[in-house]
Amino acid sequence: LKVIVRKLNEKPVFFTQIGVFELLNDSLVESENLMYKNATEFIFSQSDRVWLKQENTWYGIPESSNQLEINPILLNLINNVESIFSLNGDDVWVLNTKNFIYKIESDVVKSKQFNVFFNTVENQEGKNFSFENLKVDYTKSSLKFKLSAPYYLNPEMVQYQYFIKGLMSDWSKWDNSMEIGFPFIPPGNYKLLIRARNVLGTKSDIKNLNFIVKPPFWTAWW
Repeated sequence: LKVIVRKLNEKPVFFTQIGVFELLNDSLVESENLMYKNATEFIFSQSDRVWLKQENTWYGIPESSNQLEINPILLNLINNVESIFSLNGDDVWVLNTKNFIYKIESDVVKSKQFNVFFNTVENQEGKNFSFENLKVDYTKSSLKFKLSAPYYLNPEMVQYQYFIKGLMSDWSKWDNSMEIGFPFIPPGNYKLLIRARNVLGTKSDIKNLNFIVKPPFWTAWW
C-alpha cells in the first residue's frame, strides 16, 4: 500500500489509494475533511503543499495555516495538469501531460466585468415570449429559458445557476448548460433568478425575471 505523508495546516495527513487519513489519539482514522473527501485528483509535486481538484477547480492546501495562498482558480486555464509548483507565494509553475510549462503570475489575469443575460424564453411549441409582462396559460407552461454569459477565457467552462421564488427552496446546482427547462410549472406568480460563474470563479450579479402562469378559467373568481 503506497502512502504519501504531508504536514498540512500543522497536522500530518496520510494519503493512500483507499482514502485520506489523519491522526486521532495516536490512531489513524479516515479524514472527515470535505476538501479531501470530495477531491477527484491529488498532486504531490511539492513537499509543503498538496494540490487537490474539486469540480474543475484546483486548491492548494499549505503546510501552515498562515502561509500565503495563491489564487488556485487560475489553474482552470490549463488542461491536463500533471505537476504544480508555487514559488515565493506569488507565481505558479504548471506542467501538463504534454510537457508544456506555464507560468502564472499573481497579477496576470485582471478582473473584468462579467454579466449574465436572459436571451429567449419559449414554450414546448417553440413559441417565443416577450420578457415584458410575461404571462403563459397553465396548459402551455412547459418553458425553456436560454441564457448567456460572455467571457473571453475558457467560455465553455462558464456555469449557470438558477432559483425560482415560489417554486424552489434553494438554488440549483452549478451547470454548464445554457438552457433552463421546466416540463410543467403550476399556476402562480414567480420570479426566476439566474447567475453565472466563470473559469476564474467570479460570479455575475443576479438577474431576475418575473412571470405568471395563469390558472384555469374555472378557478377564477367572478
